[in-house]
Amino acid sequence: MIYLTTAINDALLEPLFGGLAISAPIPHGDFAFFGVWEDNRPIRVCGERKKIDDLVGCINDTGRYMNQLRTAREAGFEFLFMVLEAHMRPGADGVLMVPKGRDWSPHRSYIEYKRVDTYLDELWYYAGVVVKRSHTAKETVDQVVDLYKLFQAPPEEHSSLKQFYTPQLPVLDLWERPNLVRRVAKELKGIGWERSKAVAKRFGSVLEMCEAGEKEWAEIEGIGDKTAKSAVNELRKEG
Repeated sequence: MIYLTTAINDALLEPLFGGLAISAPIPHGDFAFFGVWEDNRPIRVCGERKKIDDLVGCINDTGRYMNQLRTAREAGFEFLFMVLEAHMRPGADGVLMVPKGRDWSPHRSYIEYKRVDTYLDELWYYAGVVVKRSHTAKETVDQVVDLYKLFQAPPEEHSSLKQFYTPQLPVLDLWERPNLVRRVAKELKGIGWERSKAVAKRFGSVLEMCEAGEKEWAEIEGIGDKTAKSAVNELRKEG
């Protein structure tokens, strides 16, 4: 079960959880739930839902949010996350831009975009807060549910990352030096580069290839009766 804050700003989120969340006066964050870690060790997770105005307020008063993070850690929450529910982009002059009607306008604080971006990076890398981005309340809820489901099984039971990458080997034979049989076969009509490899596997020498009849040629993969007859005639043609 996901515990959802009773704050007025988040009251409309509960129906979007489809029965997975209940409103409760949680002391830390906007979302909280129990999960498991390695060897099914129980853990606690909490997260914040931030709109752009609230985030800018945290930046201008960094002590407030950092104090919330410290108290959450002290209360035993091992994993912290933030879902930033906002549309934003940098303006031509570097100021943070937000939607206004069908257009974009500078945020009322006139804060620089890079300051917001750097603050989010510092939260992630220095404070250990996983920062996620969302554009709607529904997307925010979906992301919280995904995190909740992720932590309902220990890491060793998840398999998406348990893979070794094996690059596909080249198929053009560019690094294999062709023998004399293949070089001669390549020049025959209807054989070419691709089929010459199969010819070189079938015949051990140019002499054997030249003495072979249509039946032997037709047994080679990719060579039909017509091509076999043409190859034999070309090899035995005088002059």
